[in-house]
Amino acid sequence: MKKRAVITGIGVISSIGTGKEQFLRGLKACVSGVKSVPYFDTSNYRTHQGAIITGFNKDRYVMADGTIEKEPGNVLGLWAAKEAVLDAKLQMDTVDKKRVEVSIATSLGSIASKDQFNNAFLKSGYGTADPLLMFETCSTTAGVIAKEYGCQGCAISISTACAAGTNSIGYALDLIRKGECDVVIAGGSDPFSRLSLSGFDSLQSTTKKNIALFDQNRDGIIIGEAAAIMVIEELDFAKARNVPIYGEVLGYGISNDAYHTTSPDPKGGGPFGQSPRRLKTLVLHRRRSII
Repeated sequence: MKKRAVITGIGVISSIGTGKEQFLRGLKACVSGVKSVPYFDTSNYRTHQGAIITGFNKDRYVMADGTIEKEPGNVLGLWAAKEAVLDAKLQMDTVDKKRVEVSIATSLGSIASKDQFNNAFLKSGYGTADPLLMFETCSTTAGVIAKEYGCQGCAISISTACAAGTNSIGYALDLIRKGECDVVIAGGSDPFSRLSLSGFDSLQSTTKKNIALFDQNRDGIIIGEAAAIMVIEELDFAKARNVPIYGEVLGYGISNDAYHTTSPDPKGGGPFGQSPRRLKTLVLHRRRSII
């Protein structure tokens, strides 16, 4: 019998709200997190806006060992993970840390550090650029979260562009179903940076106007910064801890149409080419008791 995976903790840091309650209120009130980009001059870009987090110290995180983390993507992930762990009432000193794993999604990871290095290099030459900035990688966010909570299971980074967050939760489901762990800290974190905006701008996928969801005359997207982390546990493990359960992860699907770097196959050869057995979706049940 397959083991079951349930969600016991949620942490969100976003442009429409910090914390799950504020984030939910923002969703219900249709709050827009879109603002003028404050980090650099955007006059040469198609868009001058982004989903920017305000009213929250996203520039630093003091780790349990006293060190200070400043990489934006890592800081957002650490804050969201802290909220999720507190929400799940997960006391790390009471669990087997070898059975706690980390699965974090990111599209661009610690690209802000690369941007800092690049700016210093272009301005004053190699000698002024901190070489340690180049050691920050896409896997760093998973690593710092694992370090912060002493997780000794795997700490994996999933970078599958826009699908990464869902894939990280799906991977957590696989780990729990196989009995490889009791708990997975899973989710995603991405910062806003000059390089990320440049990438989307070079594809001409950013809007020249205001974002217009579901409008047939829309001309592009607006990117942002955020982190959302969940604590996902094996059902019996969560029941033994006697903690509230938000819902159950029943399945997920992943496919590739092998067509183009950014454009989908117009014939639907990826997802629609899969058998019905493969077309599972991520289902989050409404909060209820699971017996």
